[in-house]
Amino acid sequence: MRDFKFWFFLAISLLPTFYANGQEAELDSLLSVTDEQRDTTWVDFTLKASYGIVYDNPQKTSSALREVAGLAEKKKFENKLAKIYLNQGICCDVQAKPDSALFFYRKGLSLATQLSDTGMIAAAHNNIGLIHWNLEVLDSALIHYKVAEELFAAVNQSQGLTSTMNN
Repeated sequence: MRDFKFWFFLAISLLPTFYANGQEAELDSLLSVTDEQRDTTWVDFTLKASYGIVYDNPQKTSSALREVAGLAEKKKFENKLAKIYLNQGICCDVQAKPDSALFFYRKGLSLATQLSDTGMIAAAHNNIGLIHWNLEVLDSALIHYKVAEELFAAVNQSQGLTSTMNN
């Protein structure tokens, strides 16, 4: 029984490493797709793969997100850009660049507001609140959290609402 517990614990503790390596390989594969073949589905998969490695390899994530943003701007995928900007903000936050993170979060918030995308507006406010909280601008953080909470509740996004309440 003791051997089982050891191997089980080892497998569970190595799982995130295998997952991140798989995400990185997936991202490499997606980035090798030609420009002509890149569409909104490619953007979605690339965003997911880059988010999967943002904590393990923020530099690679940042590079991939610049490529995704460039494509989305060029091909006018406005409905994807707010999410891309928020992911770029997360990447900057992971790299301890709060000013850059705020730049991207505000850019995403502005676009999401133009598109009336309530879920993205809420996510942007939640992320801005987190940066302000970390910078100890607590009153502002609480205001952003409250807005995010109300918006997530309005669109019934329980995962976002839980994240905001946790923050």
